[in-house]
Parts: sequence; C-alpha cells; structure tokens
Amino acid sequence: MDIISIGNGTASRETELFISDLLKEMDREVYYTIVNEAGASVYSASKLATEEYPDLDVSVRGAISIGRRLRPWMLFP
Repeated sequence: MDIISIGNGTASRETELFISDLLKEMDREVYYTIVNEAGASVYSASKLATEEYPDLDVSVRGAISIGRRLRPWMLFP
C-alpha cells in the first residue's frame, strides 16, 4: 500500500485537491492523509537534520519530517 503524507500548513487544501484528482487518474491503489506539520520547518533547519541528511536541501528535509509522521499510524493501524 502506498500513502502520500500532506502537511496541514499553507496550501494544504489546494495540495489535497491536486493529489485527489491525480490519484483518480492512476491505475494503482494510493491513499493520502493530512498530518500535523508543526515543527517540520524547525527540524529541517536543525543541526540534527543537517547531520542526518547533509546532502539534502532544507525543503527536502522538511518533507522527510512530514512523511515520518505516518510511521506510528503504519505500525498501529
């Protein structure tokens, strides 16, 4: 099962609409969910994030943080 994680910040509704329309056109089962993105930008610019992902841009590290918020749900459905 594939899941897309969408942060609940700026433009989340527009992103949800875009993703929803895109998934209707796909020939595979993909879901999406909206997660709380509080702290994602703080993490992405932190020393820890820079050490974990030194070669990635701060925006990509923020996306990783948002994606990680699905993990508890995936482990305990």
